[in-house]
Amino acid sequence: MAGLARRGRPLGIRLEQVAVNGEPGLLTIGRSGELLGALSIELDDEGRITGLRNQINPDKLRHLGEVGDLGALLRGDA
Repeated sequence: MAGLARRGRPLGIRLEQVAVNGEPGLLTIGRSGELLGALSIELDDEGRITGLRNQINPDKLRHLGEVGDLGALLRGDA
């Protein structure tokens, strides 16, 4: 996530803390407010990370609003 934040900052990408499917998570938001990805963080009873689920497939994010293409943006295609 730190690498994405570093690479994304010049492109106007920001990370926003949210709950994703009831778990702690982050949304990756583009310069124009478009959703680029959603990451959920699975924790055990002691607060240790036991899993990460990252979704960047635009088709699976559309129900959340306007979606962009993170991969194309990072490649310079967008």
